[in-house]
Amino acid sequence: MAKNTFERPPKKQPGGRRRGGQSQFSASLDRFTQWLVGEDNSWASNNFWRIVWVSLLIGVYIYCNLRAESLVRRLQSARLLLDEKRSQATVLRADFDKSGRQSEIMKRVSELGLTSGVTPPHKIIIDRGEP
Repeated sequence: MAKNTFERPPKKQPGGRRRGGQSQFSASLDRFTQWLVGEDNSWASNNFWRIVWVSLLIGVYIYCNLRAESLVRRLQSARLLLDEKRSQATVLRADFDKSGRQSEIMKRVSELGLTSGVTPPHKIIIDRGEP
């Protein structure tokens, strides 16, 4: 049984293209690759855009890798700085807690000639009268 088909009109070439179907860039690229790799090897010109795409992906990969390594280095230096600040805060907190003790206060006040009271304080009672 025969298959029904119909012919499509041929596609029109855009105005900027040459009659051979290649653009001027593609033709110059072909000439350059033929000069570079030889007349009989045209795979480079046929696969130019694939080569460009893979090169671009490799460049993006290298860039992302460098950024990640830079981020790791910054995180390590920030972690060291944080540990240093944490140890300083611990030392300052310990000094503050120690300085608030009564024995430490008495040592500082004894230089001024003050001593702790031996007798208990007097209790003051105010009589308001009977209601």
